Amino acid sequence: MKKISIIIPAYNAEKYIKETLESILSQTFHKIEVIVIDDGSKDKTNQLVEKYQKKHPDIIQLYSQKNLGQSSARNKALQYVSGDYIAFVDADDTLKKDCLEKLYSKIEEEKADIVICGYEKFYDFSDEIFYQRMPNDWDVEFDHGFHHIFQYSPCAKLFRTSFIKKYNLKFSEGEQLEDGPYNALANLLATKVVSLNYIGYRYRVYENSTMGNIRKKNNRPKPPYHGVITLIEKFDQFNKDSNKRQVMEYCTTKILAGFVTTMYKTCDRKTRKEICNYCHEIMRKYFKNIRKNPYIKIKKLKKLPLSHRVAVRLFVFFDRINLLYPFSVVITKVL
Repeated sequence: MKKISIIIPAYNAEKYIKETLESILSQTFHKIEVIVIDDGSKDKTNQLVEKYQKKHPDIIQLYSQKNLGQSSARNKALQYVSGDYIAFVDADDTLKKDCLEKLYSKIEEEKADIVICGYEKFYDFSDEIFYQRMPNDWDVEFDHGFHHIFQYSPCAKLFRTSFIKKYNLKFSEGEQLEDGPYNALANLLATKVVSLNYIGYRYRVYENSTMGNIRKKNNRPKPPYHGVITLIEKFDQFNKDSNKRQVMEYCTTKILAGFVTTMYKTCDRKTRKEICNYCHEIMRKYFKNIRKNPYIKIKKLKKLPLSHRVAVRLFVFFDRINLLYPFSVVITKVL
């Protein structure tokens, strides 16, 4: 049996870290190591993890750094990994008891680079499940035998360690929503990605969560500018298939369309203009022939929600006529 390395970035997680660790230690799959990176916590996160480390010294590793953000913590953890597979778990989330066992069985059976399972979201204050997502529902067929699973959190997945190291896949540091570019790139570079129609991961949602803070008014966001450029340039470095590049073009454009329509809809005018200008520059530099991409047609990729397909098509149109900012203002009022 091979080993799974579980990476947990933790910042001020004293309220939840015990529940997270308990859910991992109670897994039906036992050959694991847990790497916790304390990202400069100001509460008792470090002390709580130390107690678990003393009880399970062969399983739990604890390292500390100054507060550099979740991406930096995940990247740092990679240097300590000794397992054959990697699972990312956030310090406020939990796993169902058989999650790792099912992911491991699937990735071994399919000999894949990545396996993705379903997840559910629950409210912290009530434990009420308000959303569930199955990867099969977002496994979209493109032409030429390509497919892409539009599930971009690094959690609820198992990655082959050799695959991560082969392409030196790292999260862009100092940015928010960096999960999108990172996981789109991983999906595009992987030899094989498979989905597991099973809910094994539980996301906790509360007021001060990352997404909650991003969408708060007057909050100055940090879009993943470097992450998007890394996605494009690293793909071009390692993959020369022109047909698959069209898939990459579409996936990246969909991420950019999300920035100007939903992700940053509450930001101020200055920030919105900055984001729109950035998206415009990306399209001009890397995707000059995007209008010829067959996937931007609304009738293509019907497994994606209609609103997503329309948003991408409108994004491309208004970007071409240099009206991306007005489009973003109008569309966010409609949504």
